[in-house]
Order: sequence, then C-alpha cells, then structure tokens
Amino acid sequence: IDSINLNNAYCSIGNATFRNCNKMTKALIGDNITTIGDMAFAFCSSLQFINSNNSVILPENIETINTATFFNCKKLKGKIIIPRNVTSINDQAFENCSAIHSIELSAKLQQISISAFNKNNNFTRFLDSSNKYFSTYNGILYSNDMNILYHCPQGYYGTCVVNSKTKIINNYAFNSCTKIYHVILNHIEKINNYAFNGCTKLKKISLGKEIDSFNHKAFEGCQNLEYISIKKENQHLKSLDGIVYSADMKTLIYCPRAKQGKIKIPKSVQHIADYAFTGCNQITQIITHKNIKSIGKDAFTDTNLQIK
Repeated sequence: IDSINLNNAYCSIGNATFRNCNKMTKALIGDNITTIGDMAFAFCSSLQFINSNNSVILPENIETINTATFFNCKKLKGKIIIPRNVTSINDQAFENCSAIHSIELSAKLQQISISAFNKNNNFTRFLDSSNKYFSTYNGILYSNDMNILYHCPQGYYGTCVVNSKTKIINNYAFNSCTKIYHVILNHIEKINNYAFNGCTKLKKISLGKEIDSFNHKAFEGCQNLEYISIKKENQHLKSLDGIVYSADMKTLIYCPRAKQGKIKIPKSVQHIADYAFTGCNQITQIITHKNIKSIGKDAFTDTNLQIK
C-alpha cells in the first residue's frame, strides 16, 4: 500500500490497522473518523502527509490521539495541527517522528503525555491556539498561568531562558534536549526529578534566589554539566567554582559531573551530601580536611578519585 483514502463512509480506524505499512506515503482521512486506535499507523516509516502536502492535519472529530498511533513515522513532515476536539495526547503518540518541527495545540487539549513527542530532535516549537490549560513561551509548553514548565521540545537549541513567572520545572520537562547548553532559571523554586534527564550537551545551569533546595536527581545523564551558578541573594544555597553548597557553606551538596582536575573542599564544610560527587570521573584529586564530620551515601561512587 502506498496511499489510503478513507472517506466519510468510515467512522473509526482500529488498533494497529496500518502498522508496518512502510511503503505508505500519503493518507487521506475523512472528518467522519472519530477514533484512531493504538499503533494504527505505527512503523509507517515512509508516511509523509496526512490530509495535506506540507503539514499533518488530523480528522477534526477525534478526541484522543491514542498510544503510539504514529510511533516511528519518521517522515511525517512539518507542523502537526491538533484537531479542535482533542483533549489528550497519549504515550508515544508521535515518538520518533523526527521530521516534525512544530505542534499547534487545540483549544480543548488538557493532557499531554511526557513521552508523546519523544525522540523528535527536529521538533522546536509548541504553537498556542487559545488553549485554556496550556500556554507557550518561546516555543516551550507551560501551564496556562506559566507557573509550571511542562515540556521543552527536544530540538530546542542553545540557551534557554525560562519564563520569569515560572516556579516549577516538571518531571522530564527537558528530557533528552541534547541541543541545549545553558538553561537560565532565575525565578524557579522547585526542579522535579529527571527534569533535565539526558541533556548531554548541557554545560551550565543558572539558578536564582528563590530555589531553596537542590535535587540531584533532576540532572541524571547530564555528563557534560560543568558549572552551576546561584544568585548571591539566595539564602539557602550557594555556588563556589560551580559547585553547590548550603548557604552557610557547611554542606557540599552537588558537584557537576563534568568538573575536572583538582577540587579543594573549603574548610567550613562539615558534611558531604549523598551522591555529591557520583559520576565525577574527570576529577583527579579531592583535598579534604579534618573538619569534615560526615560523608553521605554513594558520595564518591563511579569516580576515579584520589582523596587526601
């Protein structure tokens, strides 16, 4: 099959109906279709166009984009226009659709799975369409009031400045954003687990005065992170040479995983936190002192350190 034309005589497409039709390049789907099942077009690796020659226009009466519906449709091109009645986009719905560059939200959309657009390295922008649940800023998806950052497209490039109204970075918000090298979080209060998971090119994080704790799990897989800066006005955390400490300098909390060479721990430090140096395999030596009273769990796991 190299193309399909489902006119208004049809009302649904079942689960996996066209799965592995890898020669299909074009699909015309009538607006009478109200349901497109799980994996309906999964692995249609040659599919380029749906109801358009330059974007992906789905039937306007569907309400859910189901699990893995367009999984691994690598040649789907351009912009995806989410139909006006869609309220949710489920797991892996457009995963590995690597030729897509933007998503236009529908007005009624309420829920987007964190894996819906995974492995799409050319996806750079969410486009707002008067949605009352989400907003966009510089192509990034936020809650409507901008309080929560939900999703940064994986093709986002360079420096990312988070909106000044934003207080929370959601789980996996920057998952596998491998083209970002600096993120500025001037007004953030909380960074959730795995927020920057797999950001392999990320080198610097800039934090403001509002954040009161540091979550090491937020930066899993950030093996090139070299430096974390924190505004001097912060009363809870402090940065010295890119390493995170408590404001009183009594606890060393986190060392970025790409720190290199020799580290001399300040004499004020009494505690080294759990996982503080885990994975810091480019540090060759750490110079400690007699004032250190405790060393946390797995503080030096997966390192090549000489500790003195």
